[in-house]
Amino acid sequence: MKANSERIDWIDTAKGASILLVVLWHSYLFARLGGDMPTEVTRLNEWLIYARMPLFFLASGILTAGLARRPIAQTIRKRVLPMVWILLVWTVIGSAIDAVVPLYPWFTRPLPGLGEILWSPQGELWFIYALLAYAVMAWLVLTQDGWRRLALLGGLFGLLAVNHLLREEFFTRSFALYYPFYMAGVLGAPYMRWATERGSRVLVVAAVCAGGLLISLALPLHGFTKLVVRSALGAGLGVAAAYGLQSLPAASAWMNSIGRRSLPIYLGHMPIMAILFALLPEPWMAAAPTVVWIGFAGIAVPAALMIEQVARSLGLGWLYAVPDPVVMRLREVKQAWTPG
Repeated sequence: MKANSERIDWIDTAKGASILLVVLWHSYLFARLGGDMPTEVTRLNEWLIYARMPLFFLASGILTAGLARRPIAQTIRKRVLPMVWILLVWTVIGSAIDAVVPLYPWFTRPLPGLGEILWSPQGELWFIYALLAYAVMAWLVLTQDGWRRLALLGGLFGLLAVNHLLREEFFTRSFALYYPFYMAGVLGAPYMRWATERGSRVLVVAAVCAGGLLISLALPLHGFTKLVVRSALGAGLGVAAAYGLQSLPAASAWMNSIGRRSLPIYLGHMPIMAILFALLPEPWMAAAPTVVWIGFAGIAVPAALMIEQVARSLGLGWLYAVPDPVVMRLREVKQAWTPG
């Protein structure tokens, strides 16, 4: 297998593993509302925070590295427009579902609507907003060279950090926390490719990251610093695990397929679990919260993929992508405004 195709394979594996871990985290949030979770399950989910999102954004950055070096029009067409469309459509869908069953039962305030979408994305849609914003930031950074690039890179991170300090909300922290991983993927794609060309190099990465995690346990790390340091080490371990999984063809093929269809899984799993939570009797939730944790995730993933297939077969593909008439109209507008 060539290095480039192998790199793509492990990236899809990394995305697939990350999205499954995200689904498991959200199912955990539902399950613990019904009863006390075993300490081991809680600790596992708390530790996985250092891998699931950092690994996903690192992989997403690598996949965007080439696009970000092209004219901004391509970034707008391939990243910004699709993400804006998804934000609009699924904010409306989320509000409609939340009017019937609580989409996020642990929330103590109303869900943001379309009028607040730029200031406060709805629930897990912060992730879509982040991909949109990071793609534009990556293009901006790559328009500069040398110290100007470093200054802009740090300046954008500073803006995200200040935004979090002023607002102190989950998604503002996430915006700041995962920005370095996305940009590491964009700027470090050649080095990541080099590091994963040989199994011996990957073993070194895994050993360094595992050792670093053990050392971090003894260091007086706190708050955001602890999150960044351990997330960097967790992302490294995630890359090594994704690479290693390529030696298992059946498992890697399945995980790669999940990675390539991560968007419908991400968009569909929360509404499915919210409906399951509303339907499941409270005594059942309390009797076996661990079973609920695994069961919700096990149902949500295939159900989300099935919903996407049915939607596309019914001509509802616009739920997941900008419809062709809109794309055509935007092209006409662009041509009308283009000189000459």
